[in-house]
Amino acid sequence: MRKNLFMRLVGDLEMNYPYFQTTFDATNQRSFSALQKCTSTIHQFAKSYNTYSLDEYLNMSERTSREALKNFCYGVVQMYKAEYLRRPTSTDIYLLYEAHEARHGFRGMLGSIDCTHWNRRNCPTKLRDQYMRAGSNNDLKVLYQSPLFNEKYHGTGPDCSFYLNDEHYKHGYYLADEIYPSCIVFVKL
Repeated sequence: MRKNLFMRLVGDLEMNYPYFQTTFDATNQRSFSALQKCTSTIHQFAKSYNTYSLDEYLNMSERTSREALKNFCYGVVQMYKAEYLRRPTSTDIYLLYEAHEARHGFRGMLGSIDCTHWNRRNCPTKLRDQYMRAGSNNDLKVLYQSPLFNEKYHGTGPDCSFYLNDEHYKHGYYLADEIYPSCIVFVKL
């Protein structure tokens, strides 16, 4: 993440949410700054750190790191959802098509399910194995929460058709392997 973007997030969170504003406790000890709390959060995202592993690095307790992550996510969603977390437009989808075609050589591809695995090595203990039970597939649970996936699955999204080998296709697709269910949005390799 670029420094100016990070600093913009820190400033916006500090200005809009009391949790990120510097306070003093009963012993007149200063609380962690917005910069420290956001740094903790970004380390958790970027490097899959457990909250307890930040205790030595930032001298921040596991509880404070967890609270910072929760408040960061809530604040970012509330502040930026109208602009950045909106439903994709036809233009957005065509940009996805172009990016995947340039990178992978597949026209009409929206993504690859097998590239969406999350590193579960540092999964919080209470969440460990939550999505790994028999008959459960974490990739699908994540996808079902995506507006783009839901619109493509139900055929209600914007018409973003494309041609491949002189064949017209109405919707994009996700590359998947044989373990995924048969679905109009999956192309199995």
